Amino acid sequence: MRPTTSTAMQPTQIIESRIEAFEAAWRQGVVPGIADYLSADPPLGPDDAQRLLLELIAVDLEYRWREGPGEIQADSSADDGLRVRPTLHRYAAEFDQLGTVDRLPTWLMAEEYRVRQLWGDRPSHDQFFANYPRHFAALIPLLRRIDLELAADGAVAAAVRPPRFAAAPDPRAPLPFADYVLEQHLGTGGMGKVYRALQRSLGRQVAIKALLKSRQDDALAVEQFLQEGRIVGQLRHPNIVGVHGLGRFPSGGYFLAMDWIEGHDLATALQAGPAAIAEAVRITADVARAVEHAHQHGVIHCDLKPANVLLDRTGHVFVTDFGLARLIGSGRLAGATGDASHDVGGTPAFMAPELLEAEAPEPAVAVDIYGIGGILYALLTGHAPFVMPVELAGPVADTDNLLSRLRAAMPVPPPTTWRADIPAPLAAVCGKCLSENPAERYATAEEVVQALLG
Repeated sequence: MRPTTSTAMQPTQIIESRIEAFEAAWRQGVVPGIADYLSADPPLGPDDAQRLLLELIAVDLEYRWREGPGEIQADSSADDGLRVRPTLHRYAAEFDQLGTVDRLPTWLMAEEYRVRQLWGDRPSHDQFFANYPRHFAALIPLLRRIDLELAADGAVAAAVRPPRFAAAPDPRAPLPFADYVLEQHLGTGGMGKVYRALQRSLGRQVAIKALLKSRQDDALAVEQFLQEGRIVGQLRHPNIVGVHGLGRFPSGGYFLAMDWIEGHDLATALQAGPAAIAEAVRITADVARAVEHAHQHGVIHCDLKPANVLLDRTGHVFVTDFGLARLIGSGRLAGATGDASHDVGGTPAFMAPELLEAEAPEPAVAVDIYGIGGILYALLTGHAPFVMPVELAGPVADTDNLLSRLRAAMPVPPPTTWRADIPAPLAAVCGKCLSENPAERYATAEEVVQALLG
């Protein structure tokens, strides 16, 4: 049966749903045919169909090289000319709409290089360039970046000299990296990169968060990363992403194994616009419940924002990324050995105003109450409490004079400014959470839950 897609969906949604279905077929042991997903109903325009084809080839490349000879069985739905471990030349021969290989995007060529380094013949740069001579200049920086990423993650790339000695065992991070197969790079943040991975011993999907190579020589960053694992490992709540443990790559870097959440983050969901009122209340209440559990265990999250809230395919809510967490009353990064009471990080558009002061006070529960309010505000309006100037958007560490630069945007306009159908009591809850004065906010996250549902 060919995959079908609802006609009510936009082209981007159609493309995403077909890619997800294509990957799901591979995970279930079926060799899916690319042509079937291109010709499914409803039809796509030429540009969107070409985009879908390129994305499907990227997925297909990875699975065919990873499965290897003998694992991919003949299948009536598979593309006959591809078989095991194809190169882009074979895809170009199979799909006329691609044209010649020289017309393919360089990112896709780089993807072929990556999968061949991980699961195949590991060509040198010169060997690989010989197949794509016209793209030599554009490919050089892409291949170098892949080499560095693979080396940092413990995978041996042909163009990078492997470490002469294996990293010494660390009792703080006992998980063996050999038990995990990195499958897909999902994203990179200020502290680490996240991958979807397979845990061999249990045959399950997990998420692997790896500390960036550039931070591995920073003792505070390493301790912060390890403490994130220890903190979340002690938090057992249905709305907090579970942690399986800490491990170390052969090259010495650290990784965190966590539950794999099949879905997307709230920031991605909000790109389509604000949530329905009932949905905004439900998601915010679940976030607040998770935060209350963390507070009961002495932990302040300190970086609550839509990007750190995950929604699985059923809409279930998970709070994640405790990388900036503090211990209540300590004034320090949770578990850090040094004095980091004023080493504030986060995203300014969702940070409590007191954290933006040059003389920032010790983070307290009120910081997370503000963060909960920021998430509710975003759900109701589709954007952050502050619309940040371009030069200030993104994480910050040095907050000197930042508050004065933001004063023009304060106080936060009521959510009803942007949306008239918000009930007055709900707008009041949001406003109290976002009070500039911490003492005027709710005292606990549980109080927020009661106010939302009362």
